[in-house]
Amino acid sequence: MELRLKNLSKYRSQLIAIGILWVILFHARLLTLPIGNWIKLIGYGGVDICIFLSGLGIYYSVSKLSCTWIEFYKRRVIRILPTYIIIVFIYSIIMFYLGEIKNIDIFLNCTTLFYWLSPKMTFNWYIPAILFIYMITPIYYSIFKKTRCKRLLTFLVIIISILMCLLLNYIGISRFLMMVSRFPLYFIGFYYGSIICNYEIKITNKRMVIYFLELLFGLFWIKNLIGKPQYEWLLGKYCFYWYPFIFIVPSLSLFISKLFEFVKKNIKKNSWYYKYIIYLNRSLKYIGNNSLEFYLVNVSITMIGQKVISGQWVNNNAILYNLTIFLITVILILLKSILTSDRAKTISKR
Repeated sequence: MELRLKNLSKYRSQLIAIGILWVILFHARLLTLPIGNWIKLIGYGGVDICIFLSGLGIYYSVSKLSCTWIEFYKRRVIRILPTYIIIVFIYSIIMFYLGEIKNIDIFLNCTTLFYWLSPKMTFNWYIPAILFIYMITPIYYSIFKKTRCKRLLTFLVIIISILMCLLLNYIGISRFLMMVSRFPLYFIGFYYGSIICNYEIKITNKRMVIYFLELLFGLFWIKNLIGKPQYEWLLGKYCFYWYPFIFIVPSLSLFISKLFEFVKKNIKKNSWYYKYIIYLNRSLKYIGNNSLEFYLVNVSITMIGQKVISGQWVNNNAILYNLTIFLITVILILLKSILTSDRAKTISKR
């Protein structure tokens, strides 16, 4: 078995899709799985996969950048904010009429200021956090590029992030913990991106064993903490919800990318399941390429559903409810893709 770091880049969209689907499973309301319910409980780790791969992809982008940093910021803003504002505006209007938020919250949600100014968040932390990470990326890249020992710099960033979390906890600003505790994976992804861009590396058997042990260690760590009341103070207050994924995500992403590569090389075109594998791969690429939309729509519908539909009904119809949420998410994103595609065609004909 041979692992290649380049597979992380090659199958980046599919890996992001797995991360997003894992988050959607985590958001599934009152759904108990017959097997693997623990996988659902730690489904928030899908965000960590996306952040890790975002760091990897951003390094590719900035290392080959032929434009100014202003252009870099412009591209990130254009990719994120129009979609974010439209979805969050609709969500906020609905929540306003349900009596869940105030007038000012609509503005705060659409500008992401709710995360920075309001102790009680009225939407979701992820987009303000990733925008902040992108904002500091050029500064970090300028340091990273000049540093000879990039592995040491990455390690220092992990330590600094942990110390920042301790400080935030000490001064009582806990709403930033979910962001700061994810800094390490973004910059680990950044480091992996630099290796993939500059070196052709085959992972040795010894290193493969280390990756496997890291994965087991992270899973063992969180398995023995999650869902146990006696450790609740460690999980949220000291970020033990998120730190295990520093060990889990790079290894898990590598092994999944190897699985994709194995299937691609060994699938027979005349086999009965060939077309299903192709459809699955295309579906995952589509979800990965539209991960922002899937995330925002799913979060919005899930939060609205919690206010509109009673827990008792959901408890009795959990599978139907969650399948409906997922289908609505897919339909809305397909409609968005059709509309934007038609608009692009119209513009190109002018």
